[in-house]
Amino acid sequence: MVHLTTYERVTLMADALRHAADAFAKLTHTGIALRQSVSCETQDIILAEEEFYVLTTEVKGNLQGKSYLLLTVPEAVWVIRRMNIEIASDAEWLSAMQQSALLELDNVLSAAAVTQIANQLDVFCYGDVPLLQRMNASQLRSLLASAEQHYPLLLYAGYESADCKLAAAFIWMFAATRIQPLAQTHL
Repeated sequence: MVHLTTYERVTLMADALRHAADAFAKLTHTGIALRQSVSCETQDIILAEEEFYVLTTEVKGNLQGKSYLLLTVPEAVWVIRRMNIEIASDAEWLSAMQQSALLELDNVLSAAAVTQIANQLDVFCYGDVPLLQRMNASQLRSLLASAEQHYPLLLYAGYESADCKLAAAFIWMFAATRIQPLAQTHL
């Protein structure tokens, strides 16, 4: 078993989330940077906006957890446009194509991060099919608080872009600090 300290978890995730930032930049054809990566608790996460698109990916395998990509409604519109899909600024609902664009974004970002984690720790893990929901800040707080009961290790990352007021958040929650490497897994 591998035991990770808080510092090791944050360092590992920062590296994984930088890979996700690179994938984010490629998908949106713009500069995206990892603003911060910290270990925290759900009550420490400040949700300034009222409405979010929340993309949830369950992490399965030897490392279990969940990731939540949070985009405000204006950020989601910006991302969709950067992926060359038309959308009105005041769109109340997303078309199937627009929803697919956000799901693909999450799929690519989660895969970039999960692959880096799996390679660094030599573990078998993968991200399941993402789920897209639109919710207000209160609903989001409840969702994160509920998830924290099952996945107490929480890491928060913020992304930013010079091209827009992007403050997208990527929240990762894991079930344990002890991880079974592939070399020690009995098949």
